[in-house]
Amino acid sequence: MNLEDALIDSISFAMTPLQQSIRDSAERFARNFGRDGEGGRPGDLGLDALAGDITELGFARSEFPAVLIAEELGAGDAVKALELLLPLPALWFLAAAGRSADFDRCLQRWSAGLGGPGLAIQREQGGQARLWTLSATPAEEVVLVDVQEEGVRVDCLPASRLAGTISPVLGDGPLHLTMGRGDPLHTLSGDCVDRDALASACGETVQLFSAILVGAMRCCTEAAYDYADQRKSFGRPISHHQAVAIRLADTLIACQGAELLLHRIASVESGRDREDARLLSGQVAAASRIVFRDALQVFAAHGYIAESLAAKNYRVSNALVAMIDAIAAIDG
Repeated sequence: MNLEDALIDSISFAMTPLQQSIRDSAERFARNFGRDGEGGRPGDLGLDALAGDITELGFARSEFPAVLIAEELGAGDAVKALELLLPLPALWFLAAAGRSADFDRCLQRWSAGLGGPGLAIQREQGGQARLWTLSATPAEEVVLVDVQEEGVRVDCLPASRLAGTISPVLGDGPLHLTMGRGDPLHTLSGDCVDRDALASACGETVQLFSAILVGAMRCCTEAAYDYADQRKSFGRPISHHQAVAIRLADTLIACQGAELLLHRIASVESGRDREDARLLSGQVAAASRIVFRDALQVFAAHGYIAESLAAKNYRVSNALVAMIDAIAAIDG
């Protein structure tokens, strides 16, 4: 699928009744967990069931429930959404590698609200390694996806192995991201992950992280429009000034374009292949730069306050884009 075909085939936000029901449930859940400070349990939305094959739950691939849920949670609170959903990709990689014992143990802890595993991507070349890790406290384990020249291997490691390497994404918040170069953290041995299973796990993960980012972009775009209608200068709302109106239009176009492409790729069986994962990662990253940059500028000085919505989502977007790019580049 190329970008032009994907956009032509996806100029619609129409949803089936089941998709709308999923989205409404996720929106209600997002309002609650964003307000009372509780992250909620995966079972409250059936997320633990999405760790397996959704077709076994009666969903068609074209209904992409995980993407719809992630987008709504991201629109409610991107930090809490990422904290809650992060174990899903880790479980998908464990399933792709056939590590059933680790999968069952991690799924059981996550379903019980005890925290799920973090995710680490390591790419080794010439004795040096590039490492990306994303985890939420209190994570006791991290699923390491070790990308080597001969293939990709997956293992579940104690989080203490990463204790000296992680750095906070959002101040002292629950999410931690590290990117760097150095000696390999842990070089795995054994059988490589099947290429098709690996491509599926990568595609699903790129879609999930992209959905959280699209939700955050949508929330930020709506907030920018509301602020521009309320904030006045020279006796009228700043949204009536041409320079601000153009910036708002660019924000909305970028946000809706990314959302349409996400839904189109998520709705087709081929959406989990490497080509579409790279297409989606590139477009979502580009759209996020436009949306968060322009939203910050519409909010002006208010946008740069540490706890403002625009600033908070901008920092989350950096972590998500880094992980999306690293995962989309995996080639087993």
